[in-house]
Amino acid sequence: MKEKGSHTVNAEKTSKFDEWMLGDHALVHLDSRRAGVEVPDNLKNNPSLTLKLSYLFSGETTHDESGITTYLKFGGNYSKCVLPWSAVWGMTSAEGKQMVWPKDMPNELLIAFAKQQLTSFGRKIFRKGSTPQGTTPPQPAAETTEDTPQGEKPKKGLRRVK
Repeated sequence: MKEKGSHTVNAEKTSKFDEWMLGDHALVHLDSRRAGVEVPDNLKNNPSLTLKLSYLFSGETTHDESGITTYLKFGGNYSKCVLPWSAVWGMTSAEGKQMVWPKDMPNELLIAFAKQQLTSFGRKIFRKGSTPQGTTPPQPAAETTEDTPQGEKPKKGLRRVK
């Protein structure tokens, strides 16, 4: 499969951003360590920074083929934030729809995601009490008492013990 060029990916990001910003807001997930990112100092060095953007906010938000420029309020003060498309690896709409560009995700997030998926897959295969395909699970031995004839399963619940 042919990889998409950065121009095509940026066009996808721009299109999705345009669509989701028509709603109440969009969450933009980015790697704030990437070149060209401008955010307040306390938000730098974060591979999974999420910023909530909306045209309804007082600060202006614009975008072009290179990225998003927005003014967001942090601690009572507005800060200019510059978010190049190359730093944006995902978005979430106000309705919870998500879009991810794995090629732009930081490696540590890809590794964490892969581990999560493998763990989830393993749980589905080896659920408590299940066995690998082609094997028969061990059967518990039937309990017998004086009140339970041989070959008949004991009733569940309380039983009289002599």
